[in-house]
Amino acid sequence: MSTSSYNNSPPIRALVINKDHEELGYIIKVLQSTERIEICGETTSYTLALSQVERSKPEFIFCGINDNPQEALAFVQKAKEKQPDISVVCIGLEEDPQLILQCFRFGADEYLVQPLQKSSLIETFSRLDAQRPVVSPPAQYQKSGKVIAIWGSRGGCGTTTIAANLAHSLSLSKETCLMDLHEAQGDMALFFDQEPDYSLKDIWGRGDRIDESLVDSVTIKHESGLNLLFQPAERSYMQWDDNEFQKVMNILLAKYDFIIQDIGRDEETICQVLSSINEIYLVVNQVIPSIYLAAKKIRWLEDIGFDLSCVTILVNSFNPGSVVNRSQIEKSLGISNWQTIRHDERTVLSAINQGVPVRSISKWSKVSKDISRMAQQVLKAPESNKQQVMAQEVQSLPSLLPNNACT
Repeated sequence: MSTSSYNNSPPIRALVINKDHEELGYIIKVLQSTERIEICGETTSYTLALSQVERSKPEFIFCGINDNPQEALAFVQKAKEKQPDISVVCIGLEEDPQLILQCFRFGADEYLVQPLQKSSLIETFSRLDAQRPVVSPPAQYQKSGKVIAIWGSRGGCGTTTIAANLAHSLSLSKETCLMDLHEAQGDMALFFDQEPDYSLKDIWGRGDRIDESLVDSVTIKHESGLNLLFQPAERSYMQWDDNEFQKVMNILLAKYDFIIQDIGRDEETICQVLSSINEIYLVVNQVIPSIYLAAKKIRWLEDIGFDLSCVTILVNSFNPGSVVNRSQIEKSLGISNWQTIRHDERTVLSAINQGVPVRSISKWSKVSKDISRMAQQVLKAPESNKQQVMAQEVQSLPSLLPNNACT
């Protein structure tokens, strides 16, 4: 392999295991010096290493053989059973023919002796990488999902109720994931009677370790088939960067037909997620403060260039006899796309207090029928162009937001 083609090759994801801390550090240092390796995990425990194989999905394992070779060989065998296409390189302290033979019998692809040489590593990578089969991604991971954000004009207008029940209704016919992005106030778990051990907080901060396995490990599967990503039970503001969020969304978009985001009412949250959104349902109530705040949000979306045809006004707890009627709201907001969820307090409160979707209380209630109608329209809607906020627009968000919400 020429130097130029080698340098242009994508990095190899590698997991490094050695019971000796110094030898572990030495192996990692040599691997990184090749500029060909991305260390996706390192440990001195063979037990922990096995769980990292499942979570990190490395392409290569570099396994140190120390004073207890049987422990290392047992790990190699189990790792190969879990991920047969993984390449395993055993690294020993001496060139023992019997030990080398045992390594190959247990599934190793190569045996190297310390001290490692950069040239021999490159040669090993070239040979083993060339032998790796080209595996096409499974068909179910080639879908392109659609992201729908439920955004409240103000607190208490029903965003979580709508997000939970819309997602549940969609999940009856399509692969759907519901994300609780309602920071510090997320109570989505209560709507499904759940006490999750893991949450989105367990993803953020993982950087390059964010992958499909990690996302799946914190996703809860509801009995209805709906997939749920919750907020932590304790009050805690999550910190995620744009790259981490995009990694998670890329994983979800490949796995699900619909991703429903409950983003509460905050402008700061929508700043972070706007580039992932296909459509926004802006939830309002028939009261002047709600309409006033919704109008400010719409002006902001228009200012940053978001296509307002991808915004739907959703009047929750709609009462046709209200003083603030539909024509007044439409005139104030200037949005042609409309949905209404009729006032049905008894069904909604009963569902919330029992931790079940409204459909479980009554399929024929007003709110259940309206949610079902809303889901059917979502299913029938043509694919809209994904909204992308240009770099210059993103940079200008703080000055455009009401009350400088992103600052």
